[in-house]
Amino acid sequence: MREVVAQGTGGNASVYGIKVAGKTGTADHKEEGSGAKPHSWFIGFAPYENPEIALAVIVEDGGQGGVLAASIASGVIKEALSK
Repeated sequence: MREVVAQGTGGNASVYGIKVAGKTGTADHKEEGSGAKPHSWFIGFAPYENPEIALAVIVEDGGQGGVLAASIASGVIKEALSK
């Protein structure tokens, strides 16, 4: 899960100075060809070595999981661990 954020589809979940681990996902929910965006999700935890937070972000019609859901997760992790 660490490599997904460090070098894979979860790069948008990165937080400077914090090792984040996670997994992205995309779930189709409409008929093929309807033009609807898939649901976007990211699950993860941080810091990698000694986790203090675990989270799941799901965005209905959010597109690819590595884009919007991972970006939201980054903000939540940064805010939670900055206190």
